[in-house]
Amino acid sequence: MIAMTYHYRRPFARALPRIFFISMLSLFSLGSFGHGSEPHGDAATLDEAAIGSVHFEISCSDAVKGTFNRAVALLHSFWYAAAIETFEEVLSEDPNCAMAEWGIALAHWGNPLATKRGKEMLAKGAKAVERSQTLSTKSPREQMYLDAIAELYKDFLNTSDLERAERYEKAMAQLAAKYPDDPEA
Repeated sequence: MIAMTYHYRRPFARALPRIFFISMLSLFSLGSFGHGSEPHGDAATLDEAAIGSVHFEISCSDAVKGTFNRAVALLHSFWYAAAIETFEEVLSEDPNCAMAEWGIALAHWGNPLATKRGKEMLAKGAKAVERSQTLSTKSPREQMYLDAIAELYKDFLNTSDLERAERYEKAMAQLAAKYPDDPEA
């Protein structure tokens, strides 16, 4: 039996693990900026071709459903400030739309891969959660969304983002199990 050993003869091949590590580190550090690095351009001019379309069933007034869906599409496209503005537009037309507060809270959470979120942004998200809890929803599904988002902000001053995100993940898993046909879940 012949023993074979491999030696990296090319400097590039030896550097591959370091290049990969640095690339991944860069990727995750970009996520920590949250709202500060939204795509460039004017969010108000983005059409469906640019941000996609969403159909998220809500119990709010029919008049705001299109605006709500646009806000969710903006959220999915990482346009957090524009999503917040659009969810606020929903609330101006339907002040009882608890799901608009859900959207505002989710937008304040920002990039799901981010770390070290600022307490100021978390406080704004927590306020949206508080407001959502003062509004009633006619839908048990929507209530599960509201309960799940509350997990991201519960005791945010004393618990890590990771711990709260894990609680949110569990709440969303329950929602997805109960509503398997809901693509947002």
